[in-house]
Amino acid sequence: MKQVFAEYPFPSWIFACADELRTRASRWICTRWVRAFLRFHRCKVGRNFVADGIPLIRMQRPGALSIGDAVTINTRPKSNMAGIMQRSIFQCIGTGRIRLEDGCGLSGVVLSARKEIRIGKRASVGVNTRIYDHDFHSLDPKHRTDRKIDNSNVRSESVEIGDDVLIGANVIILKGVKIGEGTVVGAGSVVTAGEYPPRTIIAGNPARVVQTAES
Repeated sequence: MKQVFAEYPFPSWIFACADELRTRASRWICTRWVRAFLRFHRCKVGRNFVADGIPLIRMQRPGALSIGDAVTINTRPKSNMAGIMQRSIFQCIGTGRIRLEDGCGLSGVVLSARKEIRIGKRASVGVNTRIYDHDFHSLDPKHRTDRKIDNSNVRSESVEIGDDVLIGANVIILKGVKIGEGTVVGAGSVVTAGEYPPRTIIAGNPARVVQTAES
């Protein structure tokens, strides 16, 4: 049977050029907009910062979000073809802080902090990953009947992602997690409270160590 291929009215290189122009325009405009927004809110922004698309940023106090040198935040769907499903979101509640160290990259992520979330140097956070250092609500149903009481009884514990960590797509990382440097987190994993050693591979729901540095 003869194979039939879809044909475009223009050569493929025209579409490639158009995509490249859109990418450059997005990065030029969005980087400047995000940098200006963060500086207005007294947040540190390092050199060679790049934003492709406009993330959603919410803070309850100035300076809660800190960005190191050469950090890349992708939000526009075509900025990462692994399948970004929503805007990158950075939420700092109360005295919560988010620190993005030098050289890290994030795509379509959600980071919500009541204490602190730290993403280490050169760490890569995969598309649609969610990192929460708190439960959002009290675990006691009696507390949840009153919004103020509920909010004051939320459990929270800092999250630390080490240097050179690679996090796959669609990962959920919960409060109290500490991931050692050079560790790989498998796509779709749910990483619950605990410390994970450096240079290992962790995966699953709940995540566990599936390969150690000596393996």
